[in-house]
Formats: sequence, C-alpha cells, structure tokens
Amino acid sequence: MQRYSYKIVLFCYKKNCNNLFCGTFHYSPIFPIFHLFPLTFLLTAMKEYFEKLYRYDNWANERIADFLLFNEIDDETLKLFSHLLNAKFIWASRITRTSLGPNIWDIYLPQQLQQQVRDSSLMFEGIIKKLTLENEFAAPISYVTTEGKAYTTLLSDILGHIVNHSSYHRGQIAKLIRLKGFAPVNTDYITFCRQG
Repeated sequence: MQRYSYKIVLFCYKKNCNNLFCGTFHYSPIFPIFHLFPLTFLLTAMKEYFEKLYRYDNWANERIADFLLFNEIDDETLKLFSHLLNAKFIWASRITRTSLGPNIWDIYLPQQLQQQVRDSSLMFEGIIKKLTLENEFAAPISYVTTEGKAYTTLLSDILGHIVNHSSYHRGQIAKLIRLKGFAPVNTDYITFCRQG
C-alpha cells in the first residue's frame, strides 16, 4: 500500500506549537479526518482563503479611498490611510526582497489614493498567485523593521498580519470620519461576503 504525506494546515494541535499555519509535519490521531486530504487540496484551500482575504482588503480600501476623494477630511485621516497603504508596500518589498517600499509615514493626496490601493492590491495578488508549493506559506521571511530590528517571520503569519493591520487602521479612520460628522464607511468583512 502506497503512503502519502498529509498535513494539518489550518491549525496545529501539537503541544508548544502555537503557529496557526505550522510548517512541520505532525501526526494527529485526535483529528484523523485531516489525513484524508492531500497536500494539494490543503494548499488550494489556504491559497483561496488568502486570495479572498486580500480581495476583501482591497474592497475595503477602495471604499475608504473613494470616500476620502469626495469628502473633505482632516490630515490625520489621510495620514492613517496613507500609512496603511505604505505598510502594505513595505511588507511586499520584504516578501519579494526588493527595495520599493516608501517611507512608512509618507502622506498621499486624496486623488493619489485610488491608484495606490490598486497598486498594492496587484502586488499581493501577484505574491499569492505565485505560491505554488505547499511549504511556501510556511517560508521564513527575514527582514529589518523600520526601527532597524531584524526578524524572521513565516509568510503565512505576515499575510495575516497585513490584513489585520489594515483593519485596525480602518477602524481608527472610521472613528475620525464619525468625529467629522460623516457616517463611517462600512468596511466589515461580512458585508463584503454578503455582496458575493
């Protein structure tokens, strides 16, 4: 009987392993159902998950960019949204090992935001599309932060962090928009999902 290698990708049960997308092989007698799925199936599921997550991130950022283009908002809101976009470019440059990242606090004009959203979306669409091997999601990415500290982080953790970082700042932006007397833009993930 031929044996195949299978992997638990969505979580790891192993004691002392707190990595959501674990890069090592663990056998799980507790969750034998996962042993029914070959690596290509799990890779496809993970890839589709991140593709959808980044489509959501782009959708939410487009809504903010459109709002900021047609409404007069303070510099703090522009600064936060620009920071959100700059962080995406910086992370993309770390992942691809290029030097195209802007300064983390560069501020864009309202009429530049839509193009910056499109450019950042295309970058991550390309990064995720190129991931073809199962272990690439667990690839270690070494980089230096804007404060000059060196770290190594798994690609899957970085991809999750970027969307979480964007959501965090969109929440701050929503509060600033409300303080200016406007109704905040709805950028909830569930709203995106309901729109299909």
